[in-house]
Amino acid sequence: MLYKIIIVACLTTILKSSRRKINDDKVDLEELMKDFKKPTIDESSKKINYHMSGLENFETTIVKDILSDFSKVSCLLFNHQTKPFTGPGIVFKKDSHTNVKTNSTDKNTIITLDRDCSASYACIRLLVGYTLGMIPQVNRQDRDKYVIVNKDNIEKKYFKKFKKLSSPLFKGAGEFDFGSFFNREYTYKSIDDIKESYSPKTIHNYYKMLGQRNELSHNDMKILHNFYCGQDKANKDKCKNGGFYNEKVKKCVCPRGFESEDCTKLIQKLSECGNSKIFATDKNETLHYHGKGPCFYQIVSKDSSKKLKLEVRKGDFPNAKPCTPYNGLEIRYTSDKSVTGLTLCGYNNIRVPLPVQSKVVFVGYNGGKDHYFNITYMAV
Repeated sequence: MLYKIIIVACLTTILKSSRRKINDDKVDLEELMKDFKKPTIDESSKKINYHMSGLENFETTIVKDILSDFSKVSCLLFNHQTKPFTGPGIVFKKDSHTNVKTNSTDKNTIITLDRDCSASYACIRLLVGYTLGMIPQVNRQDRDKYVIVNKDNIEKKYFKKFKKLSSPLFKGAGEFDFGSFFNREYTYKSIDDIKESYSPKTIHNYYKMLGQRNELSHNDMKILHNFYCGQDKANKDKCKNGGFYNEKVKKCVCPRGFESEDCTKLIQKLSECGNSKIFATDKNETLHYHGKGPCFYQIVSKDSSKKLKLEVRKGDFPNAKPCTPYNGLEIRYTSDKSVTGLTLCGYNNIRVPLPVQSKVVFVGYNGGKDHYFNITYMAV
């Protein structure tokens, strides 16, 4: 009986911690990214040593689960060390605050976890990601192409949190991913916690996607894999639609909605969804669905010299905050199909025209029996 009470108490702590905002104020990303070095045992290795100090049993389980997840999406192997060690690696410590810092003496990276963070999968995943070189998309060197940092809405002492950083993982990393796990929420460090500290440049609806802490996005996984595993030259172009070849499991990792050896097959579990592959002509046509999902579609320009023009006319979806593809309508209309597409949640009665950028567009819908969407499309 006592054992069951302890388990319930631990699960309750984990659940509450997962709902709290993550306080990573003490993490100096600028310092971490300066002369960034892999935490692997040496530059060419894929092994990372790690040690845990002062953590409860359920907390060590969370750490091991998180490291296992990172291992699955990359070539990294995490070796648990029962004793403290010197040299590259990660040391997890219980403390009064949360931080990630390089230990200049022992040459390893120390992740300190406060009480809330040590019981939170999201918090530990975030800190491990920082240690591996991941950064919020707003800190990318090329962020000005995609977002505007609203300094008038940010306290001056927090300007440094929005500095552009040079993480080696983001060299040639593709387009800005509004669905990245590492994104700051749109009100991050805003003066009144209401105004937008940074805003999307193209479609404003993107701001509702910022700050999801459910899971690594497909593009997060791709960035980590490409940096730590490299790209298999023989299979570099094998995976289509934004997929990437994982040499660890010897197959393509496909973005949401696709499967098969080369990520060309659309997943379609419900016959009610209708035809999954749609060809667009110069005639304006409508894609409409009302009912339970998931449904996945690929719209292709019938004329290979033309691109697609789409507009979301109307829709009603689950009201998720932040908005994620599991709770709404996702549209990948850009040329980079590995990043999370524009995702709409809740009730939408204002038309959303999409930029004309690609000859192929992916549409993914997740909703209940009372939800629906209405999209017009044509080749131009």
